Amino acid sequence: YASQVQGFNGGVLNGVTMVSAGGLHSLALLENGKVASWGDNTYGQLGTGEALQLYPVQVVNSGGSALTGSAEVAAGTYHLLSKNLDETVAAWGRNVYGSLGDNTQTNRGAAVQTLQSVGTPLSGIVAVAAGSDFTLALTSGGKVWAWGKNNYGQLGSQDFTDSTLPVQVYCAYEDGGGNKLPLAGITAIAAGSAFAMALDSSGYIWTWGANGYGQLGYDTSGASRNYADRMTAPINVEAIAAGSLHACLLYTSPS
Repeated sequence: YASQVQGFNGGVLNGVTMVSAGGLHSLALLENGKVASWGDNTYGQLGTGEALQLYPVQVVNSGGSALTGSAEVAAGTYHLLSKNLDETVAAWGRNVYGSLGDNTQTNRGAAVQTLQSVGTPLSGIVAVAAGSDFTLALTSGGKVWAWGKNNYGQLGSQDFTDSTLPVQVYCAYEDGGGNKLPLAGITAIAAGSAFAMALDSSGYIWTWGANGYGQLGYDTSGASRNYADRMTAPINVEAIAAGSLHACLLYTSPS
């Protein structure tokens, strides 16, 4: 049965504006821009530098202070994300495939900044999504960055190479020279275990990555795809969501 989550100093955790659940851990965004976490901490995914926690604790940054300025949170299977008010990204937890985007493969027990390139923070981000050891970020310009594990092409980078820094997601559309174009016009993103989804401004869905269970929505299963392709699905889609091995959408039926 449902029970209330305990607060930091007893009582009930309150002032929560957003929650997200990962593999064996949970995350809550508080109205003051701080972040609480609880559960398994094998890979540092609680962002506290401590062991397993049965009750919420505050996520800290690499300097040991409470992480502040968070506007959105996302929990992957083993790593977690904060999209900050200044449109940068903080990440912590398992990093063996580079899913934190800090140009290392070192697990982090405290939040570190995701980089655009060495020495330069990733910026202009309006939404994030966390899969199983890979990450997606949506820019204010409607393009998508991805980093981390890429064994099924879930980074959409036209290859199957892991990346410890963000790479651009490409789509099936090509220029006059036969080169695939960056995915553009995106308004929402979602990450499954090893596949990804994006919703564009026209109400169409794009998918890429693993497809062993037909999760890409191409009326077939099997071959993965290392670039985004437009799914044959109803237009007027309003929202998308990705589970581990399945996808869901909300759409408006024509009147």
